[in-house]
Amino acid sequence: MRRLIAIAALIASLAEAPGLTSAEVAIADEPAVRGWALLQEGPAVTFEKDVLRGDIIPDGIKLAEVPNYPQYGFVILNTERLIVDAQTRKVIAVY
Repeated sequence: MRRLIAIAALIASLAEAPGLTSAEVAIADEPAVRGWALLQEGPAVTFEKDVLRGDIIPDGIKLAEVPNYPQYGFVILNTERLIVDAQTRKVIAVY
């Protein structure tokens, strides 16, 4: 019973968390996306600052599509592999 209450509280906190999109919550449920991102090689785009989760990627930077997950974009900025919400361009994961 306590476990059920704890799970319900976690779900409720995620639903009410300000600024979280469905893509941000869903990325934790997609280990295939993380695995794919970690295997990607390609030219890194030089960017003037470190990129953090929640930052918006400028329109001038091209995002690659993540196979089977069109809601995500991917780019390597400096040395970081980023998963980005394809619609908002908001960084949702940094690897």
